Amino acid sequence: MDLPGLREGDFSNWAGDAPTAKRVWEMPTGSVRSWVACGEHLRFSCMIEAPCDKGVIIASQLRIGAKLDIEPVAQRLLANMLRYCDAYRPPTRRTLIHAPQMKTIVNFIRRIGVKAYEAQALSDALSERDAILVVHASRRNLMALLRMRNAVNEFVNRGGWIMLWGLEPDGLDAFNALLGTRHLIREFRLERPEIVPDALTAGLGNRDVVQYSTEELMHRDRWLSMDTFTYCVDGADIAPFCHLPYQREGQYRPLKNDKDPFNLVNGMTGHDFWRDIL
Repeated sequence: MDLPGLREGDFSNWAGDAPTAKRVWEMPTGSVRSWVACGEHLRFSCMIEAPCDKGVIIASQLRIGAKLDIEPVAQRLLANMLRYCDAYRPPTRRTLIHAPQMKTIVNFIRRIGVKAYEAQALSDALSERDAILVVHASRRNLMALLRMRNAVNEFVNRGGWIMLWGLEPDGLDAFNALLGTRHLIREFRLERPEIVPDALTAGLGNRDVVQYSTEELMHRDRWLSMDTFTYCVDGADIAPFCHLPYQREGQYRPLKNDKDPFNLVNGMTGHDFWRDIL
């Protein structure tokens, strides 16, 4: 849901008596989306969106009604909710999946409630109008898209979207050629990723891209997991893709101390543990 005029800090410490929300939900999954996260480690939600036939339900545990006369944020939030529901239209695009060598992609997308169709041939999928095409980003599939560049351009110009899933190093050259970019790729390391504000990440928070391992750090705290993602493509910040001073050659292994050069770029700070230098 669009939240114009509101910021992260606007959802706590509302005017009047506490709390701001009561009886919050566990973080939803599937087609239900969370719009306001709360609680320890942001594991709960106090506002959710759920599709309902051709409409949508916005459910809130925030005390909007009780605070409407005294809290400007409650007023703005209610106005945003009404505006969003008034403009809502159910999705009409067909979702196609081309992942013949990676059935887990198909199973995952269907499990979260997306009505999706398997496309056995990329050429058939690219003939669709105004569709969403999810493609396993193997080198083989990327090279096939390159050979059909004209069909790809026509598909996009007709309003279609292509989502490339699971890029690996051997497909990087084809990926860059297809997009006209010069991206880099590296393995995911011991690091704390952050969500980039974007329409594609609406309803997600940093807790959705951070996982913890089973290895204890201290006093029941645990190390971040190195298995959250497989590979990373560079964005605006290129520092994590540079060769760092005193970086060991060969396969990456975290030192897990205050002398690890990757502490400069892993996003971890003293809030994670005192060994992290920032």
